[in-house]
Amino acid sequence: MRRVLAPILALFLAAIQQARANIANGTFSAPIKPATTWSAGADADLVWFSGRHVVTDGVATLPNTSGRSRAMIQSLPLPAAARYRVTFRARATNTRQQSPFLLVLAVRDGITLNLSDNAIAWNFSQPGTRRIARVRVPNAASNSRWTSIGLNFNVTTQDTRNYERLVFVFVGSTNARQILEIDDVSCDVPLATTSGDNAPIQVDWFLAPNSVRNLGAINWATPILTTSESQLNWPNTSRPFHPQVRADRFALRARGSFVIPHDGLWTFFVGSDEGITLDINGQRVISADRLQTYSLNSGAVLLTSGSHTFELRYFERTGANALVLYWQGPGEPTSEIIPEEGYEAAPLIRRTRVTRWQEIADD
Repeated sequence: MRRVLAPILALFLAAIQQARANIANGTFSAPIKPATTWSAGADADLVWFSGRHVVTDGVATLPNTSGRSRAMIQSLPLPAAARYRVTFRARATNTRQQSPFLLVLAVRDGITLNLSDNAIAWNFSQPGTRRIARVRVPNAASNSRWTSIGLNFNVTTQDTRNYERLVFVFVGSTNARQILEIDDVSCDVPLATTSGDNAPIQVDWFLAPNSVRNLGAINWATPILTTSESQLNWPNTSRPFHPQVRADRFALRARGSFVIPHDGLWTFFVGSDEGITLDINGQRVISADRLQTYSLNSGAVLLTSGSHTFELRYFERTGANALVLYWQGPGEPTSEIIPEEGYEAAPLIRRTRVTRWQEIADD
């Protein structure tokens, strides 16, 4: 992916659309949500907020206005007490009067932070917050040289008792001629999502790169969200399958078990836009791993009565999207969308899924 320094004129964009960006999107492939303040517990986790921000070629740009620094912020639910590490790349125009920096904060719900006018400084201190760690962007990043930066930090047991949010704040320079660019943000902080409805299908959701053409382009190790679903039934639409996942350039992995009522040759059909694969008991039954408009693909397999595991993978690039799973038993005249009772019930417990904050890149 080409890295192109954002033109200074681009810093004066009049409007920035709200993004679906989240912490798995370290390459900033969408704009940031515009805001001059951020409130813990009221503003969404997993979304970047900034009072003044430009995204160009997947790079976040923090400008400067008349010697006043600007901040960019994102929060997570505070994780368990442990040692973590955040990494990112940065570069800056010109030399430095004051180095840009990253702060890691623990913040209590209800606390509001100001994102503009030098409000968040290197020695930041505010009631209801604790500065966990900080790192300056080094001089090596000046004059537009990309530099890798890492920061280890500790969340303490006391933090988990006193605060609810872990907050990452990038702050630009006060040098009126300096522009800071940030890319490839990654952190090993775990993000837990909990399914409370005990639905039978576990679905892991992923971001897909802009150039995705098949399932091989997806990093299946880094889901951004895990949910439990009662069926795989998303008819042809242009809307998101899930409110926390964008409608384009995403992928999912659905896993569970079918309950087969009787022995015989069972035929499975997947209606999808774009590509899919379906494995049953570890055997590939359907493969349509390609860009396609809505298509119905099928495969048959001999199954005995009882429980049989499956894994379905799907990706969507742009435009309409759809994913529907059908079956047709031996002797049945037609297929049907697999009903909830066709899946083996999940245990009647709350299950915690863990994903990680990590870049999903297309280069």
